[in-house]
Amino acid sequence: MKNHLIYFILFSFGNFIYAQSTKDILFIGNSYTYYNNLPNLIKEMAQLNGNDLFHESHTPGSSNFSQHASNSNVLSLLNSQEWDIVVLQEQSVRPARPPLEVETQVYPYAEQLCLNIELLNESAIPMFYMTWGRENGLQSYCNYYSPFCTYEGMQQRLIESYNYMAEVNNAELAPVGVIWQAFRESNPEISLYTSDESHPSIAGSYLASIVFYCLIFQDIPENIYYPQGLNNINTEDIFNFVTNAMQPSINQMICDDIYINLDNGWNIISFHCNENLSAVDAFSEISQDLVIVKDILGNAYLPNINFNGIGNLEKGFGYMIKLSQEINNFNICQ
Repeated sequence: MKNHLIYFILFSFGNFIYAQSTKDILFIGNSYTYYNNLPNLIKEMAQLNGNDLFHESHTPGSSNFSQHASNSNVLSLLNSQEWDIVVLQEQSVRPARPPLEVETQVYPYAEQLCLNIELLNESAIPMFYMTWGRENGLQSYCNYYSPFCTYEGMQQRLIESYNYMAEVNNAELAPVGVIWQAFRESNPEISLYTSDESHPSIAGSYLASIVFYCLIFQDIPENIYYPQGLNNINTEDIFNFVTNAMQPSINQMICDDIYINLDNGWNIISFHCNENLSAVDAFSEISQDLVIVKDILGNAYLPNINFNGIGNLEKGFGYMIKLSQEINNFNICQ
């Protein structure tokens, strides 16, 4: 079973075929996938970087896993050819519901979809598409379940549910929602949402496309694809942020003999040291400039207040850290 219980991007990619430059991908989801033609954004980026993508989709608006699991069109698509990856995206609200509801209304159908993939397309890899919370929470559900009252609460429930689905089904995970959260905290001037505060703007879909490109092709793109409807400055800001975030997961960069540069503001650190370290020791070199650290569950730790509560950093986990100034040549393992 793969360990997907991470806050930032540390994945197991043993199933992927690195030699392929063309990937066949089936997308099963709804409007969060078809808005701005996400599959085609990935394809355009692939072609610009020497790869290619063939894709098919089944993405009716508002559809969910319980509908997909028994849908004849989905079953037909699964059986239509050999897919490299099947992307699974649940309805936007259901995984954020109370845990007992998710256990009965979401998890069984996620499992059934993965079983269908294994039965009809044995070589295909299921990949769960972790989505994002509503821009200001879902106020109509606030009295029903408090995490819906805020974006942060809703996002946390989505992180927990998608991590669990990927882990128990031995599937891969595209943590778009996690990258989305980090980007909106670091770049609040760039809106990832449309006016309905739910669906992705072209900026949001572009962010998602870069995450998927990196995971599908096991590659950090060198050439920037500039989509229509997004100005060049915002495009480059999103591209640089996401590729920097994905770099450790692709190249396993942070290890005992690797030094990295950290930006003023939010950074993503994946922990790959050969031995476990306490957070106090790992961050001692930058403690004077460390503002806050967030862990897998979104818990916040502040220096000189509750920092010891993190305990040991473990290999295969990641953290989101905020700094008060830029730091060069940092090695978390030293």
